[in-house]
This record gives sequence, structure tokens and C-alpha cells, in this order.
Amino acid sequence: MLLNFAITNFRSIKTRQVFSMMPSPKVKNRFVSLNIASKYGERIGGVRAAVLYGPNNAGKSNTLTAFKALTWLVENSHKLNIGEKIKANEAFAFDLEWNQEPTTFEIDFVAKNGTRYVYQVAFTKEKITTETLDYYNISETGKMTLNKVFHRKNEKEGVSFGDFKGEKKRLAKELNPNQLLLSKAANNNYETVAPVYQYFSSHLSVMMLDESGRDFREIASNALAKFLIENKESFIFDTINEVIASFDTGILRFEVTENEETNFRFPASISDEEQKKIIEQFKYKIQTVHKLFQGNKEIGTTNLNLSEESLGTNKLFVLLSIVLTALKDGDTLIIDELDKSLHRNITLNIIQLFHNPTSNPNGAQLIFSTHDISLLIDDVLNRDQMWLIEKDNSGASDLYSVAEIEGLRPDIPLEKWYMTGRLGATPNISNRTIYNIISHNLEHQASHA
Repeated sequence: MLLNFAITNFRSIKTRQVFSMMPSPKVKNRFVSLNIASKYGERIGGVRAAVLYGPNNAGKSNTLTAFKALTWLVENSHKLNIGEKIKANEAFAFDLEWNQEPTTFEIDFVAKNGTRYVYQVAFTKEKITTETLDYYNISETGKMTLNKVFHRKNEKEGVSFGDFKGEKKRLAKELNPNQLLLSKAANNNYETVAPVYQYFSSHLSVMMLDESGRDFREIASNALAKFLIENKESFIFDTINEVIASFDTGILRFEVTENEETNFRFPASISDEEQKKIIEQFKYKIQTVHKLFQGNKEIGTTNLNLSEESLGTNKLFVLLSIVLTALKDGDTLIIDELDKSLHRNITLNIIQLFHNPTSNPNGAQLIFSTHDISLLIDDVLNRDQMWLIEKDNSGASDLYSVAEIEGLRPDIPLEKWYMTGRLGATPNISNRTIYNIISHNLEHQASHA
């Protein structure tokens, strides 16, 4: 369960910005926050869903991409060779002083073992400059303390260990400057960090869905077919079938079938192992089943390949698979532009799946960006679940919660206030200016024709 995530010097984010899933004391949550007891007896709260609003290019996608950058570092930095660049470093580009400073991520979360951890990493393109992992403990008297697992401050000081089991000296000695200790330790089977690594690798999912063109449909269809075959005996397969039919898409059900043998022609440079992986991705296909008519008479059914269905239908299939997985495992699911290509009622149903404790018994969380302002109505999300982002004059993103805005009475119509710019984070567009520019240029072109 995610509690807080702070970002400094990443893409359009310059100064430290904090995105929080902690419920605000100013808000009486109708959508009750998750209240999970850690193994040490601490009661921890986190809201079930949160939305991020802002104009185009304000930093919504950058905020969500920061989660992806951190998970990539944790999962992959142990593979980096000495001297290899850390691609996840994307410092703020519009200030020469900040451009040379490290990117910093700080995350506060509860892992599946019930322990609350705080992990921080700062890094340039060349090296990790700071990395710390701590956890909260509660004594029998109720006193809460933050205890060290490991601290890595700089090359001179090296690594200091706290509650850490394993060959510490060997681990520190074999660590490259561009590798995370967490990544290195987890991939060398150090049990102390296993719950932390598993949170990033298995329970924090970031979906930046690229829906451009037919490629998305074909790739999604092939990948999803393989996923569904692998999960055919789980509740996910049957649930997607039932939910798809209930969403009034015209689809009765879907079927996963094996593709007829395809003769791929591979270049000699592709190894046998790589060829097998590619063929495996195209082994299965999804077909949707529709009613078939002759005139007004229903005479049976007919099948379509999923890739031939609409973009919205393809996205719905993909979304259902990742949403159901998150609900099953109690994951934190992050989706950029959740509502794109979907009807508003489908978006609402997905949010409600996370709000409802019956469909979300394991504490899953949903974080998403959108331009659908109708979700600002108070019966959909509370104010501490609504986040706004805008850019200042220097091009730096500023992130804040609606619950933090002073002077907002409970009866204020947030949708209207946002549209009129009174909450900030709206595009500053002058219709008159745009009209004058276009009119002037058209006149200029006509006079020189």
C-alpha cells in the first residue's frame, strides 16, 4: 500500500513535490481509507483511489512516469556495468543549476509482510549518490521508531547497515556506483530486502498505455491472449468474460484459441532462443463472439479477432486484466489517461471497484490521470483524492491536493470552479488571441497570394 511518494528534479518536476495517498484530516472520508494493521500493531491509512488533473504538458504523465522510473531502477540497475549510464535520470532541463543535480525519489509504503518502509534514492546519470532503506517499528509501549536497514550516503562513507542479514561486506564490495544496493541485494537473494523488492517488482504496477494505431491492438491482443491462457483456471478469465458482456459492448463472450502454425522468417542474427520467445507471443489469439443475424432473425454467432474490435474495446480488455489482477493481489495500480477511449460510465465502474470493500478486500489502490472533470463531483471522489498539477513561469510543475486549498467550503461546486480557473491547473487559453493570430496570418497569406 502506497502512503507517500516524493519527486525532486525529474523531467518537469524541479523542486520536491509530494504525492500522498494519506487521508487528509480536513476530509471526512465517505470512501473509507484502507486501515491496515502492520505486524507491529500500527494502524495505517491510505485512500483507495486518487486522480490527477492538469492542462496538457503540466506534468501529469511525468509524475506517473516517476513511479515507473523508480521501479525500473529497482528491478534492473543490478544489471548495469561500470560506466553504463543510468537512463532513469532525467533532470529538470530548463535550469542549468538543476540540470546537474541528482534526481531524487522518496517512497513511503507498506509491503506485503505488513511492515512500513521508507526508501530514498538520489542519482545522476553516472552514479547513485544516496540510497537509504528504513522501516517503522512500534514498541510494546506504543512508541514508534524509524529503524535502519541500510544507509548509503556517498562513496567515501560507503554503506552502513542496520537490521540486515547476510554477507554485508561482500555485498558492499561488489556494488557498482551505478547500481542500487536494493536491486543488487534482492537479485543475490538477500532475504532482508525481499519484501521491499517484491513490492516494486510485483505490487506497484505502472501502465502508460500507448493506444496509437493498430499496433496497440495487435500487441495488446497477443500479450493478453497469452496472459489469459496462463490464468484460465483463475477467477480472472471467467470474470472478464462476464464483465465484458455486462458492459453493453455487443460482445457475448471471448474465446482464446491457438493460432494456426505461422511460418516466421527470421534474420540469421536472431538466435533460436529469441525466435522461440517471439513465436510464443503469437501462439494464441483472442476472438470475440457476437450475435449473427439474417435480416431481423438471429441465426447464431460469429467471431472477430480482438485486434479488429474498436480501440476502446481493446483497451477495456487490457484494463480489466490489470484491474482484476490488482484487486486480487492488493496492488497499487497507476494508469495514465485512464478514461481515454472509454465511456465515462466504464471509468466510474472501475473507480467504484476500488472503493467498494467487497470487490476490493485486499487493499488495492488506483492512481490515474484524466481530463474528465465530471469526476470532480463530490459523490465520486473526496477532496483528498483529487490532485492538481500546473507549471510556474519557469516551466516547473507544482503538485497539490484539492484538500490543501484554503477557503473551499463543502458546498463549492468543484467542477465549475475548476473550469473557471479558480482552483488553478487549467490551461490559460485566450480564444480572442488565437482567433486574431489565425485571422492575421490568413489575411497575410491572401495578400501575398
